[in-house]
Amino acid sequence: MSPLQVSVQVRACVQNRADACKCVQCVQSPEAFKFNCAQRAHQQTLEVLPLLTLPALISGLKYPIPTAIAVATWSVSRIFFTRGYISGGPKKRGGIMSGLGSLAMVGLILTAAYTSGTWALGGI
Repeated sequence: MSPLQVSVQVRACVQNRADACKCVQCVQSPEAFKFNCAQRAHQQTLEVLPLLTLPALISGLKYPIPTAIAVATWSVSRIFFTRGYISGGPKKRGGIMSGLGSLAMVGLILTAAYTSGTWALGGI
């Protein structure tokens, strides 16, 4: 590749995140592509984690067993999501387990909202 091609491709990677995994290193090395995908999956998990932690703490005070089951379901679903993300195909990221993890997270958020509402209206 010429320096001009590298410059154009790097600029395209910065401009469009969808092309980020097609940067020069990723095109030249499948290991770099997998590493890039693993980093993005890890970052996405870190971005979602605060959305899980606070509702889990709130709903866990009133419903500890269902909250533990929901958090365990979400954690296992993230393993499947990460393995699918590393494989490179967008269709492999989803699936039943990923859907169950999302459902568990929505359940935690709704349970935390209900618990907070009952505490606010009932005076804890």
